[in-house]
Amino acid sequence: MIPSRPLVAHVTTTDISLELLLGPQLEAFAAAGYDVVGISAPGPYVDALARRGIRHVPLQHATRAFAPVDDARALAELVGVFRRLRPAIVHTHNPKPGVYGRVADDTLRPWIAQNTGTGVSAGASRASRRAKARRAKRRAAQRRWALEHHTPLGTRFVTVPELASA
Repeated sequence: MIPSRPLVAHVTTTDISLELLLGPQLEAFAAAGYDVVGISAPGPYVDALARRGIRHVPLQHATRAFAPVDDARALAELVGVFRRLRPAIVHTHNPKPGVYGRVADDTLRPWIAQNTGTGVSAGASRASRRAKARRAKRRAAQRRWALEHHTPLGTRFVTVPELASA
């Protein structure tokens, strides 16, 4: 059965990012008619998310520390979460969820997968920064188009007309 509201899954390392950095954005998605879930390590900000009306799914092995074994376990957890929830949109944040979130969403192929990498490394070349900016503009336009057109849930890939030649 196809749900009536597309599910948007935001993946971060910790719950503080979901609440303090993304809280208003998550509320805006919910107000626009999307089913919104935050996925991260459990923590003290989960209650604040619930007060906003945002569901939280804990990843017990998500950590900010250098812990390759825990990262692999977090990836396995996330694959299970994605298989259970079947999100239409996956939006990853932070470096580690950006990596294991994209690997996990490859198993599901949501109709939109977005990674927001924050900051530009100090040693990045001008060409690298420009390429990153072009990709960010393209992804933002894709999200905007998909949100405006409420692409059907059964669609695996979205071709955004104005971006097809980009």
